[in-house]
Amino acid sequence: SWLVIEGLDFPYSHGRASLLATGPRASNVTVRNCTFANTAAGAVSLEGRDCTLVECRIEKTGSTAVSVNGGDRKKLVPAGNLVTKCDISRFGRFNRIACGVYVGGCGNALRDCNVHHGAAQSLCYGGNEHLFANNDFHHVLLESCDAGAVYTGRDWTTMGNVLRYNFVHELGDPSSVGENGVMGFYFDDCDCGDEV
Repeated sequence: SWLVIEGLDFPYSHGRASLLATGPRASNVTVRNCTFANTAAGAVSLEGRDCTLVECRIEKTGSTAVSVNGGDRKKLVPAGNLVTKCDISRFGRFNRIACGVYVGGCGNALRDCNVHHGAAQSLCYGGNEHLFANNDFHHVLLESCDAGAVYTGRDWTTMGNVLRYNFVHELGDPSSVGENGVMGFYFDDCDCGDEV
């Protein structure tokens, strides 16, 4: 709790877990102006409550670059975890279906981020009452079809999520996209309760 990690570079990692992870009991941890690059798996995992990843650069990750979780879905208690003003790119280099950012739990946010250049989705999410705002999602789904730059689905209880003022552009590789195509926002089977 009450920890700030600032101005550090994490250039290489061969571990299976995220390079930097806050546990479910963490609170008020801030990671600011750090660089995470060339990881075999994910780079950052935020759990707990009121943890923030801000002004960081995450690039060349083996799987999902950033994972955010926390909060209580049954009681709708928000975690308040936040990823903001980050540049996240070239994710999913080994796991080609990994997304740039995954958000689960209740009451987390992704704001003012640039998520780009990946084989699959920029953002995948589940859970309740998240905010995704002012993000730039581009040059993703480069090896995907029947997919969206922003993806959720398969759970009708994931309600109350808000997506606003996101810029979605330059999706897919026209030479590799199948007949189902790619979409900006993909609300898959059983999804409901999103405000876009």
